Amino acid sequence: MDENEIARTWAEFQYRFCFPKDMIGLLRGAQGALREHGSLQALFQAGDNPEKPLIETLSAFVTALRRYSAPIDRASDAIRLDRASDVLGSERGLEAAIRPNLLPDPAQGSACKRLFLFLRWMVRHDDVDPGGWSSVSPARLVVPMDTHMAATCVHRLGFLDRKQAATSPNLKDALQATAHFALYAPEDPVKYDFALTRPGIDPRPGDEVFGCL
Repeated sequence: MDENEIARTWAEFQYRFCFPKDMIGLLRGAQGALREHGSLQALFQAGDNPEKPLIETLSAFVTALRRYSAPIDRASDAIRLDRASDVLGSERGLEAAIRPNLLPDPAQGSACKRLFLFLRWMVRHDDVDPGGWSSVSPARLVVPMDTHMAATCVHRLGFLDRKQAATSPNLKDALQATAHFALYAPEDPVKYDFALTRPGIDPRPGDEVFGCL
């Protein structure tokens, strides 16, 4: 798809806080990764060193995707940008790069829940996660930390001693919780994520029937 096709396809899209310009920027970033590396996995591998923390690789991955999504300023593409504005109204959606809070950089300290969840989906392979990537060991994964998982780690498991983490988790909280899970399953510390998110969503007594505790 060229950029006009991407703009037309996503012109009417909205889901919660995600809007057309967000999808266009994200897909432009993915398209740049495909053009330069052949796949998202290859882009990830290009900046990876298995001897270093995964968050360093993830930071390089995000930086590259943001760079690929940056506004086009080549004169030859000016007409295409103007035509795209007709599709998206007054906003020139093709000029919007990926929003930092949509694709955060771990180097900034965010819990990066969506990114670590994406890696969980791509790296692990079982009845929950589809897999697909073969270049990353599950042992390196970080728990996707949202408020539900954080509440479970604070109130039920005692893995986090910072009470504020239950409502506003950060990267340090995600790494601390992952270190605790790694004591039980060093080869795959994220395998508990799917089951243990449930008590945080619905903390009423009775969750024991799910085998979560």
